[in-house]
Amino acid sequence: MSAPYLFSCTQMESLPFPLHSTCSFTEAAYKMMSALNLKHRCLVQGSQMVSEGTCYSLNHILETDKPPEYFEQFNVPDRVLAKHAWILDIVGPNSTRSCCFTKAYGHYVEGTGSVFSPAPPHVIATAFEKRRSHSSESSGQLEMLRGLGMRYFTHREVARLMCFPDQTFNLPSDVTIRQSYRLLGNSINVHVTALLILLMTAGDGTDCSSDTHL
Repeated sequence: MSAPYLFSCTQMESLPFPLHSTCSFTEAAYKMMSALNLKHRCLVQGSQMVSEGTCYSLNHILETDKPPEYFEQFNVPDRVLAKHAWILDIVGPNSTRSCCFTKAYGHYVEGTGSVFSPAPPHVIATAFEKRRSHSSESSGQLEMLRGLGMRYFTHREVARLMCFPDQTFNLPSDVTIRQSYRLLGNSINVHVTALLILLMTAGDGTDCSSDTHL
C-alpha cells in the first residue's frame, strides 16, 4: 500500500527566522523547525492553526469556494463504483492521512491515491456492509455507492496536500485535469523539503553566533 501523507503542513511563505543563537546547533535547528511549524499560516488562507504535534485534517485543504457543479467532473465514475469500489481508499473531511498520490491518479484505481467522501465513516461502513445483499453490479448497489458522494480530489487540493501555496503556484490554464495529476503525482511535500534543506545546509559546524540567514 502506498505510504500515507500526514497533514501536519503549513503554508511556506518564507524562512523568516535566522539560524543563529548562542545555543547549540541542535537547539537552534529545533527552534527553527518549530517556528516553521507553528508561526506560518495554515495552508488555506484564513484557517486557524492547530497545536504543535497535531496533524491538519483534510477539511483544511478542500476547495470550498466552488459551486457543486464544479465537482461533478471529479465524481468517481459508475464503472469504477460498480467494479472497484471495494479497493478504493476512502477518506473524509476529518481524516488526517491519505494514500500517496501518483501520476496515474484518476486513471488506475488501486494504489494511486485516496478518494474523498463527505459521508461520515459509519455511513460508509454501513453502505459497504449492505452491499453484500446486492449482486456485484446491481442497480441497488450502485445507487447506494453513489449516495456516498465519492469523488477524486481536485488538482488544487492535491497541490495543497503537498503544501504548494495557492498564491504563487498555478498550472497553465490549458493543462487538463489528467495532465495536472501527472504533473503533481509522486511529487514531494515542499514543507518537508524546506525542513530537510534547513538541516542539510546548516551542518554541525555552523557558527550559531553568526548572522547567517537561510
